[in-house]
Amino acid sequence: MKHRPAPRRQRGAALLMAMLIVTLVTTLAAGMVWQQWRAIEVEGAERARSQASWLIEGTTDWARLILREDSRGSGGKANVDSPDENWGIPLRDVKLSDFLAADKNNVADSSGIEALLSGQITDAQGRFNLRNLVNDDEAAAVTQLRAFKRLCDALGLPGDTAVKVAQGLNGANTEQDSGTAASPDTPCRPIASSNCLG
Repeated sequence: MKHRPAPRRQRGAALLMAMLIVTLVTTLAAGMVWQQWRAIEVEGAERARSQASWLIEGTTDWARLILREDSRGSGGKANVDSPDENWGIPLRDVKLSDFLAADKNNVADSSGIEALLSGQITDAQGRFNLRNLVNDDEAAAVTQLRAFKRLCDALGLPGDTAVKVAQGLNGANTEQDSGTAASPDTPCRPIASSNCLG
């Protein structure tokens, strides 16, 4: 008489083998899905970086063009700048998606965050440098004080504001250059100083 293995035992082994195969296939599929997701994320980040780079380059070219046109002079007023010229008009908020509307493959970001672009050119030379009031050349200091007075008048400040500021700066400069300790009432000069209190 031959001894045959029980069919139940064979079914258990087949079931265990099927579960191992399903586990292996599931693990491999999950790994492939994760790799695909990661590749999509990397590609999306690279596309966003590339778009930001092109956007920065475009705005730089825009500013360069505006300033080049301004340097040619407008209305016979060469070398005279005023904020009502083209360079003084700010670039209002523009949606980034408006720039990318021509790209049919561009899919709107599902996060709901809308990127905006805006810009403005500021004339740094149009600002008044207070250090010009403290000048060894007395004629230059008088000229700068006159210009500062006109600026204070245009802003509607009291008439003696320019003189008080100039006197305070000159007093701070004199006292700090002499090496004496500054009193709490001594104003600071426009440059950084460790002796300045306040």
